[in-house]
Amino acid sequence: MRDLLTHLLGDEPDDADAFPDVAADQAAAELARGAASFGTGLTAEQLTSLHEAYADGVRLSHGYRPDLFAGDLLYFCATQGMTAVLDVEMWRPYVTGRLIEHPVAATHAQLTNADVVARIGPIIDRHLRAVETVTATA
Repeated sequence: MRDLLTHLLGDEPDDADAFPDVAADQAAAELARGAASFGTGLTAEQLTSLHEAYADGVRLSHGYRPDLFAGDLLYFCATQGMTAVLDVEMWRPYVTGRLIEHPVAATHAQLTNADVVARIGPIIDRHLRAVETVTATA
C-alpha cells in the first residue's frame, strides 16, 4: 500500500522504498491530511481496490509481450533505482523504427514528478515538432 500512497501523493521521494508499509485506513488518513493530490478524498475501500488492481497489473505484465510497432520509440530511462539497468534495447524486438533514448536522473516512480516532467516535457515537444515538420514536408 505504501507504493500506491507515495504515487498518489505525488513527487515521489528518493527514499520512498525505505518507508514502512501502511494499512488502507492509514493511507486514506494520510491522503486526507496532505495537500491536494491524485488521491485526495479516496476511502480505505477505494485504496484497497486500487492496490489490488495495481498488483494484478504487475502480475499480468510479467507475461505480456507487445505486438510489433511500426515507428520510432522515444524512451526515457530512469538511471536510478531498480530499473536503472534497463535500457531502450529491450524494446528492439517490438519496434521497427529508431530507438531514441533519453536518460533521466530519477527512479522509475519519479518520472512523473513535477520537476522531472519539466525536464522531459521540452524533449517530447522538440521531438513532436520535428515529426510534424517531417510529416508536413513528406
